[in-house]
Order: sequence, then structure tokens, then C-alpha cells
Amino acid sequence: MSTPKLWSNISGVLFDLDGTLFDTAQEIHVSANLMLSELGLAHIDPEVSTKLIGKGAHNFVERALNAVGASPDFQEHGLESFLKHYEQVTGTLAPAFEGVFEALEQLAVLKLPMAIVTNKQQNLAEKILKQHRVTHYFSVIMGGDRMLRKKPDAWSIIETCRLLGITPESALFVGDSDNDVDAAKAARVRCVVLPYGYPGGKKFDELGADGVISNLVEIVQHLKQA
Repeated sequence: MSTPKLWSNISGVLFDLDGTLFDTAQEIHVSANLMLSELGLAHIDPEVSTKLIGKGAHNFVERALNAVGASPDFQEHGLESFLKHYEQVTGTLAPAFEGVFEALEQLAVLKLPMAIVTNKQQNLAEKILKQHRVTHYFSVIMGGDRMLRKKPDAWSIIETCRLLGITPESALFVGDSDNDVDAAKAARVRCVVLPYGYPGGKKFDELGADGVISNLVEIVQHLKQA
């Protein structure tokens, strides 16, 4: 689902991280249960934790605690515990999705500037990129604690475009959730989603993106034909 207009005059590509480039669900799940154990609470299943992913660590922890019926009093300690455990496992249980390395190399050959825009903390985003040896592809890494306002607010995407030296109208954002789509639309940036990742229980073709692509290599193919 895409149109030629979607791919024309693209000057830079912005990517979400979790669920778009890397499958981080397992390490988020492990960290969540380590947190719950530390708090003396029941564990959650992988299917449950995956559905809770989105809008940053604070929201994830709140949802995880709600899922086991924990008191709101656990929130502050829970977030601290989750981030402590997650920092230890980040990048160790997060394989790249199909076509990621090939697509990044081909986009680099096309000399298109690239950036990461993620609600994940800056140090954790940089760690996973370093683990996969892809940091050099990205001119800008915009982590959640670097943002004035996180996605789905438009600020992070508009600011990243400014840092890349491109206009929002000439950018393409690639994500996997309504959080990504809402942020891109608010920034007036074209947006495509991938049919995997963490859409929060929604169907990908219902997220409101400008297109749904099968994998990241398809982006390169469309841009070459534009």
C-alpha cells in the first residue's frame, strides 16, 4: 500500500528503534520480570509484555504493574528497577529484523542522511546500535531523555529534521506503531510502517500511515524508482 508521491523527493530517513529495526521484546520481557521479582510481584507472560510496549519505559512499567494488580505506589521504584535491569540486558537479546543491515547500507550508498527517533533512553538506544555496529549510519540519535516532548508529540521529529538539515516535508519516517504514525503526522512528515513490531494490539493497516511495507529493503527499492 503506497503511491509514487509517497516516495518522491525524499531527502532523509528517520527510524523508530524498537519493533522497527530490532526485535527488543524479549529483553524488555526479561527486564520486566526481573523488576517484578525485585518488587515481590507475580511475573507476566511474554505475550502480555509485548502488548504493553510503546510510549517509553515509564508507560511500559505502569502498564506492567497494572497487569499484575500492583499498587501505584510501586511505580517509582518499579521504573528504577526496570531501567537498572534493562541497561544490563540491552542489545543482548534483540536481533535485527529482516533486511535491516542491507537496507541501511544501501541507503548510505544513496547518500541519504539517517536518524533514530525513539522514546527509549538515549544511553540505551546508543548501546543497542553499538552492539549491532550500526551507529555510524545515523547522523542523529534522538533518545527519549533528549526530547523536549516525546512521541507522539511532533517535537522530536521536527527537531531531528532540523539537525539533519532537511525539511519535514522532505523526510520519511519509518515506524511500527500508532505512536510513530501520530508523531509523524503531527510533524507533517510522510510515514510508513512495517507489518511486525509492537502496534499495541492494532492492525498495521489501521494505524493511519501513508503506507505499509513488507521490510526495510523495500524502502530502498521504492526510493530508487522514485
